[in-house]
Amino acid sequence: MVEQGFRRFGESEREFRRIDVSIVDRNSGLVKMQSEMDDRRIRINWQPDETVFLFFRSSDDDTMMCRPLLEDIAEPHCAFSDSIDTGS
Repeated sequence: MVEQGFRRFGESEREFRRIDVSIVDRNSGLVKMQSEMDDRRIRINWQPDETVFLFFRSSDDDTMMCRPLLEDIAEPHCAFSDSIDTGS
């Protein structure tokens, strides 16, 4: 059963890499993906409990900073890192 779960997780990781999505934190499920906004490259992050994309970070931002994609989000509450948590 556990072996099957690890195999499915590995398949998911390969699919994410194929579509240019990076796993940031395996424990929370946080992922990031490249995009563009206002002619600049950004990284959008998403977690499984979010129904929409909420936060992004531009290449000029500090690696732990995130900005709301939607104007009605007052306080960003995410931690954003470029390092991938391998779960070790």
